Amino acid sequence: MEKKSHDGQLLKQHVEKNKLLPARIAEKMGIPQSTLGTYYARPSLRTSVLWNAAAVLGYNFFFDIGMQLPAEMESALSTELTKRVEQLEKENERLKIENAVYEKIMKR
Repeated sequence: MEKKSHDGQLLKQHVEKNKLLPARIAEKMGIPQSTLGTYYARPSLRTSVLWNAAAVLGYNFFFDIGMQLPAEMESALSTELTKRVEQLEKENERLKIENAVYEKIMKR
C-alpha cells in the first residue's frame, strides 16, 4: 500500500492554516526553529515528533493519517463501535418485541 500522507506537509499546513508562529511552536516543542523547517520537508516523521506536535498544537495528526487508510481496516475504535452497534441492535430488537406486546395489551 502506497503512503499517501506527507507528514511534514500535514504539520506545515496546520501551522499555516491557523496562522501560528513557527518560532513559538518550535519553542513549545523544545526544538530549534530550523528543525521545524526540516520537519516540513520530510514525507515521514517519527511518531514521537508527531505526538509532540499534536500535544503542542492540540491537533490530532494521527486521525488525519488514519483517515487515509482503507475503511475496512480495523482499529480498536472500530472494533468497540462494532460491538456497541451489535448491543444496540439487540436492545432495539428487544424493545420492538416489548412494544408489540404493549400494543396488543392496549388493543384489548
